[in-house]
Amino acid sequence: MATTVTSKCPHCGAQIVFEPKSKATICRYCSSMIAIKEVKGSDGPSLSGLLGNFQLKEIIPKYEYWGRYVQSPETDVTGITGYLCISDEEVIFKPDKLDFLENGLLKSIDDTYIRFDEICGYRYNTYYFSFVAPKTYYHVICTDDGETKKEHIIFIASLAKERNSIFNNIEYFRKQFFIRNGKDVPELTEGDIHVSGNNIIDTRGAKYIYLAHKIIVSRIMIGLIAAIILILIIVLLSA
Repeated sequence: MATTVTSKCPHCGAQIVFEPKSKATICRYCSSMIAIKEVKGSDGPSLSGLLGNFQLKEIIPKYEYWGRYVQSPETDVTGITGYLCISDEEVIFKPDKLDFLENGLLKSIDDTYIRFDEICGYRYNTYYFSFVAPKTYYHVICTDDGETKKEHIIFIASLAKERNSIFNNIEYFRKQFFIRNGKDVPELTEGDIHVSGNNIIDTRGAKYIYLAHKIIVSRIMIGLIAAIILILIIVLLSA
């Protein structure tokens, strides 16, 4: 049986139980997201929220984006609905229902928790959805924690232009995280997207980023025009 740690939620004070290797959890009482950091050499509780050898900190999002966290776009089309949250120290996808954690659809909130020092790149990818929307883009955040490389796949329910702001915001806070801690900002080594200032640079060409949105809008317009013409024909024939 796995050893667990009992602590208190830094937001509401309710009891929280987590495994020693956990990086993040969600309070079952107030739904606060909590980052867990192991602190070596701790002598016990303090006013800063240090309990035992672990420091618990409430994650306060600076930006939130509604979307879906997908384990694999080939096998998991539905995904897990929730919010991609960007704070000043991390990125985390918070499920909108705790049932996702309880029924096994998501093993642990650890799976969606990303520290800025783990991010090593970004990229877009495409998924063929249907005739109306034949191609839709999803965000991929590449991470490397020193032991495992992983790709976090997230569909975002927003317009194509707004999608770029996600990587821009993540990269801005990632850079500020290292600057604030007096460290050099590591270069991105994975993916095909780079961020320069406030601009997304996609090495495949920006036109591909907007292609799906243009196709969707075009086909919707064609459908509306066809419907109007059909209605006019029916009206004329019945007159």
